Amino acid sequence: QADALLVMQAANCNAQIPAKLYEYLRAGRPVVGLADPQGDTAAVLRQAGITAIAALEDAAAIAPLLAAVLGNPEAGTRPAADAVHRASRLQRTAELARHLARVAQPVTATDPA
Repeated sequence: QADALLVMQAANCNAQIPAKLYEYLRAGRPVVGLADPQGDTAAVLRQAGITAIAALEDAAAIAPLLAAVLGNPEAGTRPAADAVHRASRLQRTAELARHLARVAQPVTATDPA
């Protein structure tokens, strides 16, 4: 029943994405991201159509972002319908399987001669 969900990720974790983010997207609720705009978490948010993002360490950017979200909770916070679908466990598992299939190399026996 929350107006919006908040995901936070510090810049020193830019190459990590909190699993909670996928749960938030799957919920289809508005999401606000406090994460480094150059990091992977912010990239997933943008791919989902969410633009309500400010760096966790940037209080000067967070204050107007939160004021804007409070003024219009739907502006830049609602994930696109296809992002909700892509965030499902079934789709994430299928994506992992595609990556594994792509990198898997067949093992061949070599002739010791």
